[in-house]
Amino acid sequence: MGLLCNRASLSPVQRRHYSLFMGGLWLESLAMIIVSQSRHRLQLTGSEAILLAMLPALPIFYLIFVVARYLIQEKDEFIRSLIMQAMLCGIGLTLAVDTTWGYLTEIHGTSPLPQFANFVLFFVTGALAWRIQLARSR
Repeated sequence: MGLLCNRASLSPVQRRHYSLFMGGLWLESLAMIIVSQSRHRLQLTGSEAILLAMLPALPIFYLIFVVARYLIQEKDEFIRSLIMQAMLCGIGLTLAVDTTWGYLTEIHGTSPLPQFANFVLFFVTGALAWRIQLARSR
């Protein structure tokens, strides 16, 4: 989808969705900062705490919508396949790390991973998988 690549080489559909996706990443970053700072400064309980906890999920839903819309509009079947493979790599590694860390927390008493780590790990591994697949296909 153009992650970590030259925007000039992207098709119009890829450029449009790249911009929407990057906007979603900025919204997610902002939501994480707001929640992180509010959690320490405010003593929220009940519905206020639930709403604050839901805030970072909203940009993630938006990002899923953007990627799904892009996959529908992308005409190149090969590019769609590469993106799906990159997303599967990101999901797989995120699940493996989260599961391992969760059991380490239960068995060994290790500190749990911060909640934002799953999103960051998924995004970084998906983007790296995308770049590796592009390099491998050339």
